[in-house]
Amino acid sequence: MNKKGRYGLHLANIELTDCCNLRCKHCYGNFPNKSIMSEKEVDLCIDELDRAGCWSVTLTGGEPLILGKKFFSYADKFRKVFERVIVTTNGTLVDKYDPGLFTMFDLVQISVDGPEKIHNNIRGNNVFEKTVENLLSLKRNGVKVAVMMTLNKINHSYFLETFNFFKDLGVIMYYERYTPAHNKDLELTPRQYKKVLETAKRNKISSSDPILRSYCFDNLSSVKTKNRIVGGCSAGISGIAISSNLDVFPCVRMRIVLGNLKKNHLLKIWSNNDILNQLRDTALLKGRCGSCIFVESCRGCRADAYLEGDLLKEDKLCPINKPKRKGVRKYD
Repeated sequence: MNKKGRYGLHLANIELTDCCNLRCKHCYGNFPNKSIMSEKEVDLCIDELDRAGCWSVTLTGGEPLILGKKFFSYADKFRKVFERVIVTTNGTLVDKYDPGLFTMFDLVQISVDGPEKIHNNIRGNNVFEKTVENLLSLKRNGVKVAVMMTLNKINHSYFLETFNFFKDLGVIMYYERYTPAHNKDLELTPRQYKKVLETAKRNKISSSDPILRSYCFDNLSSVKTKNRIVGGCSAGISGIAISSNLDVFPCVRMRIVLGNLKKNHLLKIWSNNDILNQLRDTALLKGRCGSCIFVESCRGCRADAYLEGDLLKEDKLCPINKPKRKGVRKYD
């Protein structure tokens, strides 16, 4: 077996800093703007991820480009080790650098949360125009770019409009849902989220949201084949997150500290942590998630459940109601 992924860890989100130049209303982080990974810590992080078999990393923050030339130096280190390297950015600082520097990435993912008025409402005055200009500049210079829209109560009704705007520009748009870490008022209702899923299905808009894939199919065999996970919540299943002070989390939105790379080897955390073992055991999931026919290939959003007080609770935004029945196989 190839070393990469041999322990089940495929993906890692690396928060190089908790510093950011924006204060977005829907940000999941409560970042104190004090922490930046040192070069020594970056080297440690890379070594631990490599030993654990990780092959795909996403460099994020905070806002990673706030690190200046140091960011590209760090990114080059990751590029030399991992098969896929992605960067996520708010896009406002891109024009400070030569576009050619971004060609090292497999994808530059830029956050845009609606048309100009809505985006600026969420992220700050005059942000939209600069972000889109920088995105198109990268595209013209041969950089692979995509947009990520975080859907919340402010912008969900502009979902299709935003998608079509970027489609006309030849830019792929993905979406994710808002996780109510700090502002419950921005949380989508189940009815609103069902409309999001219907829009995404009808227009073939992709998302890492575990529910979408199941929502787009009529039977479980379309989603899962025996012994092979092809979707669903990645927290503890195929991915982890590492903060700028080297704390390890199940995902960026589930801020449960599993250990710290300065004190614990990542492979030991990945293999023996009680929280991760709970996330991997679908028999422990509760409510509709525990009884759903799609449980093995979806698992619901565990971060949302955690913020509801129990990481094993059902995903309350899920509109799917397909309980398992006796005599029905889980997969083909």
